[in-house]
Amino acid sequence: MMKLSKKTRVLVVEDDLSQQAFWGAIVGKCIGQVEIDWAVSGEEAKRMIENSAKRRPYRLVISDLFLAGSETGFDLLELANELRLDLLFVLVSAAEENRLHAKTQHIRIPHIVLSKPLKAPRCEQVIGDFFIHSSVSKLQEAE
Repeated sequence: MMKLSKKTRVLVVEDDLSQQAFWGAIVGKCIGQVEIDWAVSGEEAKRMIENSAKRRPYRLVISDLFLAGSETGFDLLELANELRLDLLFVLVSAAEENRLHAKTQHIRIPHIVLSKPLKAPRCEQVIGDFFIHSSVSKLQEAE
């Protein structure tokens, strides 16, 4: 588990509020001190991502593919990519992972697709690995 010194900002975009406890436990276990914001629609999440990019950006965005409103998880991934944010984007979907990977090949920021049903060990592995590799890369850049 990677414990960062200050609170890491996380945005979870999911219209199923019963998922709050699941994602809270996962990111808390993987990252340690977290500040989790929750959005239930793509439009709300888009505003939050844009606003955070100007002040204190999110380091992790977890988004369901299909959301309330007209924006999708793909739209949010595209936005994060356009803004060149330094974060991990986790796209959650019941669709087949390989099919979704083909649609995201042009995305430059770190991202991954997790298929439903979600399993805590896989989610922990993906998120934990990103933060470990990200921290090692930043240390190497500082040398």
